[in-house]
Amino acid sequence: MADYLTDEWITQQQQRLDAAHEQVAHAIALFGRAGDSLPRLEAALQASEEHVSRLRMEFEQARAGFHSEVNGLLKRLKEEGKVQIERLGQHLSETLKDLEGLRDQRLLWELRERVESLKQQWSATQEEWLEALREEVAAVEARVQEPLRDLDQNLRGGLEALQSEVFGAQTALRQELSSQLDQLRALLGHMNSQISAVSQSLEQEVRERQALGLALDTERSAREALGQELHTLQQTHALLQEEFGVQSRRQQELERQVQELAQTLEQMGETISNTQQNNATRLDRLERYIRSLLAWFSSVRGLARLFKNPQGVEG
Repeated sequence: MADYLTDEWITQQQQRLDAAHEQVAHAIALFGRAGDSLPRLEAALQASEEHVSRLRMEFEQARAGFHSEVNGLLKRLKEEGKVQIERLGQHLSETLKDLEGLRDQRLLWELRERVESLKQQWSATQEEWLEALREEVAAVEARVQEPLRDLDQNLRGGLEALQSEVFGAQTALRQELSSQLDQLRALLGHMNSQISAVSQSLEQEVRERQALGLALDTERSAREALGQELHTLQQTHALLQEEFGVQSRRQQELERQVQELAQTLEQMGETISNTQQNNATRLDRLERYIRSLLAWFSSVRGLARLFKNPQGVEG
């Protein structure tokens, strides 16, 4: 393998590329700061003005909503008071109608006076309560108006300070950018030379890796062929194992048959031995019988000769 494909060379090239990337990122950041700082400051100023306008609008909306809510509350309280008064008057009228049948007119008169007094007292209390509520609403509105005025003044002062700060930041940024542009140009020239050298090295590395890829493809094909052959051998081995199992079962069956045959032969041997003993006994008996028969036959022949030659017998 070539020297420029070693791990050390690849590490050096990677470090050079990382350094070049960092320099490019630094340059991009400088340009980004140059392009983004001014619009960002202008946007911040505009956002502050919009925020002040939005606060004023929200204050106006809140004040209008507060007034409408207070007016609605007062109106609703008046209506509810009227309804309660009407209900109370109706209830008292019904009570008075029920009390008209009383005989004590003095008690009825006192009750009517007390009802009228309660009506007047309720009306006075309602007016006092509504007046106190109006005063409280006015006090709350005054308390709200004062912080809002302070906020408006603070926002105006903040806007002026922000405008001066933006102007100072713009001036400082222009000076910084003008001082860094020359450094950036020199840095870009150096980076271009480094990138050219790295590009040539990378092209050579790409060619070497392509050759290495072809070699790896060849090796992969050989491994696939070996894998297929190994798969075939495994299948053959499985078939042989299956055949060996069949042969083993056959051998076990033959051993069983041989054992049974040995047992049968042993039994036949015992039977033959017993048969031989019986045959020997029978032969002994037959031999004695034949001897006795021969003896008898000899005696019979003697008797025959005797009968054929009676004279000889007599002499």
